Amino acid sequence: MRHWLVLLGFALSACGSPPIDYRGGNAARFEQPQRNGLGRPLIAVALGSGGPRALAHVGVLKALEANGIVPDLIVGTSSGAIVGALYGSGLPLAEIETMAMDLQPTAILDFSYSDRGYIRGEALQNFVNRLVKQRPLEQLPKEVAIVSTDLKTGRAVVFNRGDTGLAVRASSAIPGRFQPVKINGKLYFDGDLVSPVPMRIARELGADVVIGIDVSAFIEDTPTEKSFPTEWITTGTMRKTIVDHEAQYADVIIHPNIGYYAGWSEAYKRNCFAIGEQATLAAIPQIKAAIAVASAKLAR
Repeated sequence: MRHWLVLLGFALSACGSPPIDYRGGNAARFEQPQRNGLGRPLIAVALGSGGPRALAHVGVLKALEANGIVPDLIVGTSSGAIVGALYGSGLPLAEIETMAMDLQPTAILDFSYSDRGYIRGEALQNFVNRLVKQRPLEQLPKEVAIVSTDLKTGRAVVFNRGDTGLAVRASSAIPGRFQPVKINGKLYFDGDLVSPVPMRIARELGADVVIGIDVSAFIEDTPTEKSFPTEWITTGTMRKTIVDHEAQYADVIIHPNIGYYAGWSEAYKRNCFAIGEQATLAAIPQIKAAIAVASAKLAR
């Protein structure tokens, strides 16, 4: 898969007008976090990609908070990065839910044809920055890390400093749809390509308890009609393979069964919230057990 990504990166970089190169002190970047110890387990949620299905993350977070489980670290990929950035900014979940109910795709999609993709991504970047009050990642009340893909190496890259909206945009730039994002001379695309549910990265960033939230469609639910693109199966299978490999880094994985087809209707959004919340409530005993185990280890 990495070989395919490298070839894709070279092909895309060879055509179309060059993207803006975001540089300077506010450009999205990574700095190794300094851990001084909380005196308790550091809890992380890994919010996975999934387009509109990521609305289920709101229900997940609501259920966690209702049970006294408040994440210290939010790691997000693609649409999971959008929810993660807003939650990490301190926006109440009720406000995020209301905003999501009113949100239409046209508010975050800016169409501009290019051989690299037909969506620039600046609208999404501005949308996120407006909601987080123009604060960079390091100034958000919660620790937030955003996962993207370096097109030259095909490897996951983490942003936890600098322009929040830019990091989310880089994490959400779906190949063939969004134009790549250039930061300090490097091109970035959708983090879904290499880490759909960033559980490994959450662990590597120092989390004692990792809760993975997989909002992707169940691959076995893929439609069987001859008319649907075979790309759906290919993409779903690749995503599942990566998620299964990263499962070893999570203490608990929640996979809400939202159904295969995604949408933007009011009914669909409410369904995502409810299913995410219900799936998490069912996992609360397992999560609390994992926290207890981590607490015991720290007490030794």
